[in-house]
Amino acid sequence: MQTRPIYLIVTPFFPFKDDWRGAYVEDFAKAMARTGDWDVRVMLLDYRGAIEDFEVDGIKVMALPFKRLPGMCWPMFYARANRRAFAQVLKRHGIDKQEIGILHTHTAICTIYAQELDCVSLEHHHDCESFGLHLGWLNWSRLYGAIERRILKRYHEAMTAHVFISERVRRNFEAAMGKQAEGYVLYNGVDPRLFPKRAKLPDNERLTIGCVGNFESGKDQAVLIEAAAGLDKAEVKFIGTGPLRDECERRAELLGVNCRWEPERWHAEMGAWYRTLDLFVLPSSYEGMGCVFLEAAASGVPFICSDQAGVAELIAADQARWTFKAGDSVDLRKKIVAWRETRSNTPLAEYDIDVLVPRFNEYVKGLVKNK
Repeated sequence: MQTRPIYLIVTPFFPFKDDWRGAYVEDFAKAMARTGDWDVRVMLLDYRGAIEDFEVDGIKVMALPFKRLPGMCWPMFYARANRRAFAQVLKRHGIDKQEIGILHTHTAICTIYAQELDCVSLEHHHDCESFGLHLGWLNWSRLYGAIERRILKRYHEAMTAHVFISERVRRNFEAAMGKQAEGYVLYNGVDPRLFPKRAKLPDNERLTIGCVGNFESGKDQAVLIEAAAGLDKAEVKFIGTGPLRDECERRAELLGVNCRWEPERWHAEMGAWYRTLDLFVLPSSYEGMGCVFLEAAASGVPFICSDQAGVAELIAADQARWTFKAGDSVDLRKKIVAWRETRSNTPLAEYDIDVLVPRFNEYVKGLVKNK
């Protein structure tokens, strides 16, 4: 017999086998389970039939078959078929729809499942571009964009409330929708148990800068490489793959920047890596939040970010000291040189996931009460 309502998370991202994406979704699920108010379950979109049901720390993760067209175009094309698959997964696991108290979806494509349930439905927004149209093969087409916005807008409007990873993401969404949205800004918290602070301060003579992110447009690793050119006794350690990595490697060699290109690591292994750094920099010009900044901070490593990164909202004092103008390698170099003189930690507001999620849980319970 179901004693607690089910908190059902439906997401394209959750760590599985050799795919480490979605570590924050896993941390959130565990934090929500720790509140004791919900039976937290996860459905993970399965595009290729390669995912098997599994369990992590008592949380059941169910594979959800999902059909889509090539190139991430017309994301709602198979909406009916995907809703049927959703109902079948519920039936296979013996879940009565009435047992579900919350449907928490990640990304717009998962909002289709709200039509199958009569409960509070949440849409979690991670991207600065509210409709995700920049990701598809047809992103160059104005006609495609106009049609998709009209379609996706209806799904957005059908949700009970929206969850945003930063105020910047919220502003962008409301601008795209043309009105204010019922919602909650939930910053990506960090579980400090996974990222213990380093025991000793680094060597003041050398400078090791770390950067984690896919090598793709908007992450701007080349800006960091250019900023690091000429820095004395400095090296930059990169983790990430992507279409622009070869270009960045060539740029680093041309400028004589001492770089190390390191393999990707699982979430649980990242704390030890962060603690080898003096400073963390991800120079994105397009970043809704950036969990990696807070993971570094939790590990005792200060960070510098661009003025377009959502994480800048959590800098508690002297924001100009810790941010640089997006795309400006000269400004970034100035900020690194200035930081090197003091080697102080970035002052931050609260980012402990076991503080942020219980606060969010009170908001969610209010939605259930008022439904």
